[in-house]
Amino acid sequence: MRVRTFSRGALGVLAWGLVVILLPNVVLRLVAHDRLWVSIVLNMMTPYLYAPAYLALAIALWQRRRVLSVLAGAVVVAHGVWTFGPLARAEVAIADPASAHARTIRVFSANVMAWTDTTEGIVDEIQRSGADILAIQELSPIWQAALSTPDLLLAFPHRIEVVQTDAGGSGVYARWPLRDADILQTPSMPVARATVVVAGDPVRVYSVHALPPARSDWVGEWSRGLGAILEAARRETLPVILAGDFNATPHSAWHARFHDRGFRDSHHLCGRPLATTWPNGALAIPPVRLDHVLVSPALGCVYVVEGVGEGSDHRPILVDLRLSATLGG
Repeated sequence: MRVRTFSRGALGVLAWGLVVILLPNVVLRLVAHDRLWVSIVLNMMTPYLYAPAYLALAIALWQRRRVLSVLAGAVVVAHGVWTFGPLARAEVAIADPASAHARTIRVFSANVMAWTDTTEGIVDEIQRSGADILAIQELSPIWQAALSTPDLLLAFPHRIEVVQTDAGGSGVYARWPLRDADILQTPSMPVARATVVVAGDPVRVYSVHALPPARSDWVGEWSRGLGAILEAARRETLPVILAGDFNATPHSAWHARFHDRGFRDSHHLCGRPLATTWPNGALAIPPVRLDHVLVSPALGCVYVVEGVGEGSDHRPILVDLRLSATLGG
């Protein structure tokens, strides 16, 4: 009897402990989303962070602890809404890509990792992808050379690049001519951008990269950089593709800000919001998605998948986007 009482009490303490740890971040996310560095880091791991709340709820229900059940249930509900809610809101392929009037653009976006000593794998993925546009982040001299082979120069003759020896390099490569190609200088990292003419219709493409909020003193640059990209994208009058490593998961306040201003996540549009791209085996932590292809309303998702990304700590994204047939051309 004493052993049973002790076990019951220990389980109750465990359940309360889990709720006390998890509930404050739920409240913080609701009232001050990502305003603190620790909250940014915790919210990145939302799919995993709140999973222990299910155990706490089960213990509370079993022991008929009303207050504990309500509190644990609140955490479980928050986890379900934040993690699985996008599945219910997904809009799979807004139009038939086989339509004679549909224009499909295939985009390959990759943080290739500037200092890798392995380029062959991603180069092979690019060659096999059938992509029309490449958005490359961490474009270093090694990668500039790797992407300048005769085959790739023939496949992607139109380019805008900023090459750096650190993680700040960026490039846009296309089969079709570029217009107004330049480098957007942000408080975080430079962003290559250009207008790509697709079957007579111009589309604005950004190769996005932001400094990771890995340290508290980097949060300001990360936030200002994403803010500058969002502000520039909002001023565009053409359909916009924002492809790259945002260093923000779908649970970030910044992801929500882009969405609120009309930029939709291709993974959500194509019904794959739980897909992951990082750390691609580089770290022993659960995977999340830091890489996104966000599009303005004139574009819809037909298909999206993650690549292998050999040699990089990120998996690339390959996405087929449908350009609205209502545009001129």
